[in-house]
Amino acid sequence: MGYKITSAGRIVGAFISWLLADGCNRLGTIFVDPDYQDQGVATRAWCFIERTYPDSQRWTLATPGWALKSHHFYEQKCGFTKVGEELSLEGVSFIYQKTMRTR
Repeated sequence: MGYKITSAGRIVGAFISWLLADGCNRLGTIFVDPDYQDQGVATRAWCFIERTYPDSQRWTLATPGWALKSHHFYEQKCGFTKVGEELSLEGVSFIYQKTMRTR
């Protein structure tokens, strides 16, 4: 699923997610226009994802090793835990996971 994030009718970001049949979903990315960063836009996007997909059992994502601000966002603001690393031609990516509350 792909969503755009808007503010006052202007696109200020987007996110991509994959909803898998087993409920163990993958967040591709959340990105926000630099002019709108540090204003809670990505946090509100993550809250929207949690509300919209309450039956998700787990979310997994990968983020570049150099993206320290993203690491802080996913760990401290969204409750993800780093569970591994992957090496590719682009460098190291950190793998994060969040287990959701079961109903």
